[in-house]
Parts: sequence; C-alpha cells; structure tokens
Amino acid sequence: MDENRAAAVRLEPWSEGDAELLRALNAPELMTHLGDPAEGLHRHLHAFPMVDHPASNAVCRAAGFELLGPQDFEYPPGHPIRSNDWRLDLERF
Repeated sequence: MDENRAAAVRLEPWSEGDAELLRALNAPELMTHLGDPAEGLHRHLHAFPMVDHPASNAVCRAAGFELLGPQDFEYPPGHPIRSNDWRLDLERF
C-alpha cells in the first residue's frame, strides 16, 4: 500500500460466514466487559483516543463515530490524560 494513502476503515455487521469466528471469540471472559452481542443493552459504542493522537482520531472519524468533545481521565490512576469522546450509534447497524 502506498504510504501516502490512508487505509479505509469501515464497520460491517457479522455475516453468516463469520459465525465460526464469532463463536470462537465469544468467550465468557470477553463478554464480562463487552456484553453479549445478541443482548442489545447499549445503544452507543464509545472510543477515547488521546486528543493529540491524530491517527486514532482519524480512524474514529472514518468509521462514522460522532465527536462529542474532549474528556479528562486518569489512566493509569494518578496520571491525567485528555481524550476525545467519540460515539457510534449502534442502532444504525
């Protein structure tokens, strides 16, 4: 790939051909943090790249996330950082 061209990023729903991979990744230890895909408990997916990391923010923008603005966090605890809050409406999918 030409280094001057940005790679396209897109989100797609799982297809029937992806079912085996989905089952393999559907481990209980992952679901503790993510919730079960069939549950639909959360309307939005959030991403929090650092404000001064343009590549990560560009990925969020290209993937269709909406920029809500900067937020202050501690990560790890005791270390303040400033991140952008990007939100994706999961009802679109």
